[in-house]
Amino acid sequence: MDTLHYRSENNPQSKAKIHEVMHELDLLDIWRQQHPFDNRYSWRGPNHKQSRLDYFMITSDIEAFVVSSDIGISYRSDHSPVLINLKFSSQIRGKGTWKFNNSLF
Repeated sequence: MDTLHYRSENNPQSKAKIHEVMHELDLLDIWRQQHPFDNRYSWRGPNHKQSRLDYFMITSDIEAFVVSSDIGISYRSDHSPVLINLKFSSQIRGKGTWKFNNSLF
């Protein structure tokens, strides 16, 4: 969806379909949400073409647990990893239930 050095948009129908599915399934592109103005790409091709082909799509109920997102450094590949850091420790836990193991009698 994000591109650099492309003369024309590659496939507008595919882009529209991705947005449609994201809307239907209530998915967020968390990296774009956290980095609305960054021009970073996860794929590098010949002739300095770049695109953000790799995504972390999440539902809105997980968004509160996302601490950060990043596009990592590519090693031996034309793709870079898309990373998210989640923190679930703020989730409220109940007392739980303790039960004696009867087989110990």
